[in-house]
Amino acid sequence: DYHELAERELDFIALDSFPCFAYNFEHQPETDPLKDRRWVWEMMESRSIKGTFAVFEQSSYAGGWIGRLQGPTPKPGQVRLWTFMGFAHGADYAGFYRWRSCSFGVEMYWHGMNHYSNKPNKGYYEIRDLLAEMPRLEPVTASDYQAEVAILRDYDNVFDGEYDVWHGPHDARSQEAWLLALPHSHTPADLVYLRGNTTLDELRLDRRLVYPHPPILPVYRAALPAPSVG
Repeated sequence: DYHELAERELDFIALDSFPCFAYNFEHQPETDPLKDRRWVWEMMESRSIKGTFAVFEQSSYAGGWIGRLQGPTPKPGQVRLWTFMGFAHGADYAGFYRWRSCSFGVEMYWHGMNHYSNKPNKGYYEIRDLLAEMPRLEPVTASDYQAEVAILRDYDNVFDGEYDVWHGPHDARSQEAWLLALPHSHTPADLVYLRGNTTLDELRLDRRLVYPHPPILPVYRAALPAPSVG
């Protein structure tokens, strides 16, 4: 329960963002040109916990281990797109992985901003130009993310779905469907976890609420406290 951990101990939360894995060498981007946006789900999860988050590893070039995962070289402008995608969803920090390509080992195909020759590649120059744009974001820093749709979740069903071969796949397919529909309609969405102390006020009823596939529904969750008066 990351929300409980955040209340007790956690100062901030971070994630890694490698949208290049959406388009491995067996997948044609033309069949699903927005598949790389599925990393937004992890950003929504992180934002739901602390409001803002950090991206400790933002992909900068082609990458993958020698035994699995194939992330092709980003197209021109994609690293910039993915970085701003993180900022637009609440990231306060982005660190690019990695500085230098490793010439041996399990990550020797995980290219950095410098080639094996230690000379800058196009990823380096794209990030250099991106950093020059950062001052233009100053007017919108510390802004609140505004969503039109809130997808509701709860830890009971998340944990249950990890092992339940009936419920779990439904949840995963539903997640993929929403992540396909929302970007195509340019609809900003939030992820909200229902907890024991959640009230209807917190759900901000000016948004559309979606609560997909909740097989576990305790009485206290079915009867959320009514909004406060006044």
